[in-house]
Amino acid sequence: MMRPTRSRSGHAGGSDRGAIFVQMAIILPFLITLVLAVFELGMGWRAQMTVSNSARSGARVSSNISTNPLADFSTLSSVGASLRSIDSATVNWVTIYKVTTADITPPAACTSAAAISSNGNAGQNCNTYSGADLAAVMTGSQTGFGDCSNVSDKDRNWCPTTRGVDQASTAGPDTVGVAMSITYPSFTKLFGSTRTIVDKFAMRLEPAGSLPSGP
Repeated sequence: MMRPTRSRSGHAGGSDRGAIFVQMAIILPFLITLVLAVFELGMGWRAQMTVSNSARSGARVSSNISTNPLADFSTLSSVGASLRSIDSATVNWVTIYKVTTADITPPAACTSAAAISSNGNAGQNCNTYSGADLAAVMTGSQTGFGDCSNVSDKDRNWCPTTRGVDQASTAGPDTVGVAMSITYPSFTKLFGSTRTIVDKFAMRLEPAGSLPSGP
């Protein structure tokens, strides 16, 4: 009498599917983490480039209009416009300063909490602006700019009208630096909840600076 044979195909298929599910459970979290990490790094690179371009744009404006009384106002307007592409960022400070070192780093006295609260440091030839100052400029407010005669003037510590633009002097024209610090929130929290970016750029001042004329 013949015994019935048992099919193994159903059992094998179930084992294969189970193994696939196990492998996916192991690999999928890694793949998701990898994708999120690439995304986070990409957004960080974008923010870094935006800050770098903002510093460059601000320094270019400051160089071109040099000793114009509204030099700092126009510089901050340019910086603020460039930073709009990272809306979620918080501006910690922006400093406009006389460059005196080869690495163009602003003096620590220009970026401290005291400098932010007092709009810079006269001894270090720098004007430092808070995020609130920048926000006010972006509304078109020129309050605190253009005179340098009052203690409440925001650009008094390195007044634009006193900056050196003499091409014939031994040291040549002043070099103006624009540096800033921003903090923006992390999207994935893989590398912390926030990231702070600091960047700077510097250019020689041009003589006889003037504001661009209107249309």
